[in-house]
Amino acid sequence: MKRLKFPVFLLAMLFSVAACTEDEVTPDGGANSDDDIKTRLSLFERELLVGTPAAMESSEDLYAVMAVGYVNSINTFNEFDAFFYPPEGAKKTNSPIRASNARIAASYTVYEWSYQGESVAYQFSEQSGKNVFEIFIKEQGQKDYLRFYYAEEAADGKTGTFKVFDIEGEDPSVAALIWTWEILENDSFKFIFSSTEGEFRYEVISNKDKSGNIKQYYGNELGTEIFWDAAGNGNWKSYQEGEEPEEGEWTV
Repeated sequence: MKRLKFPVFLLAMLFSVAACTEDEVTPDGGANSDDDIKTRLSLFERELLVGTPAAMESSEDLYAVMAVGYVNSINTFNEFDAFFYPPEGAKKTNSPIRASNARIAASYTVYEWSYQGESVAYQFSEQSGKNVFEIFIKEQGQKDYLRFYYAEEAADGKTGTFKVFDIEGEDPSVAALIWTWEILENDSFKFIFSSTEGEFRYEVISNKDKSGNIKQYYGNELGTEIFWDAAGNGNWKSYQEGEEPEEGEWTV
């Protein structure tokens, strides 16, 4: 049970980061023409990424609550879209941003604008059959941009990766938060979140009927498994090294 503390803290952090991003950079109008719509991550166009049964959301079982929290944290992913809507007056160029923690590819569409004394750049490119999206920040007094967000997705939008870099940390080339996703053939949604260096990660599969499962890892060690059906009933297993797993279930 001790292991529940870190994931709960992490979920709170994810909600906080997404909320701050939305508050700090709210799109005002937009500089994008119709042919620039393709330069936005298709995942942001989905109003709801994943969901859980309504009855499960009302459950007071600890593991049901935890599973709903993880699924809801995935839906807050869309709150990161604020930077991806350049405001009116943003400067549009094809000159790539040169950042100390990023590499240069070939052809780019770039928007640059200022916000509260900081410079913001949104850069789109096509690389090796993938659409690549990057957000750069240059704080007041800084000489160079630093890459803040990096995202890539397949041309059909069915697989992708999104990274948030620790630009305030000792090594801004380190991705502090990483999401990967895959839309499966049966319209199930697979979403994986990992923290810096993979010390913590969870994998969510959400099905079209809102059944699903979560696997939670610490490094390479499986910590918790949670499964639920379309009605919201579920079961779980919690693992501790050297001990028999705890397990239980809930009904709604």
